[in-house]
Amino acid sequence: MEDPRITLANGKELVIRIAPFELGYKLTKAVNRIIQKNGVKFDESILNIDFSNFKVTPAFMVPLANMFLSAMEDDALDEIFWACANHCSYDGLRVNRQLFSDDIDARGVYYQIKLCVLRENLLPFFPSLRSWLTDTTKAES
Repeated sequence: MEDPRITLANGKELVIRIAPFELGYKLTKAVNRIIQKNGVKFDESILNIDFSNFKVTPAFMVPLANMFLSAMEDDALDEIFWACANHCSYDGLRVNRQLFSDDIDARGVYYQIKLCVLRENLLPFFPSLRSWLTDTTKAES
């Protein structure tokens, strides 16, 4: 599999190298904990949803927004993100905390980088989600 290359909102390129299996698996467990903490049942049935015909409704968006906000403030997920991001590059530089200290302008795409890195490291475990997220990926590339 070729490393995903994403053109970010600021025009710079993010190259995502998928993290090793153990780290990716740790990520899936952290995301699962966040989903369960938010009261969403995450079981085999969700993996079999045909996302190509999926309609986003307010009933779906409110819990999703709550999960997103919960995930963004989750310390365990944040540490996993940094470990995954360390395998990636932004404009030719390694993605790490120092990058965002040295390049203040990079902070403007921090959340975009975070979401892309987490998404691409989750998708190998849930290939049925890729078709649902294809439009998002195309918009970023």
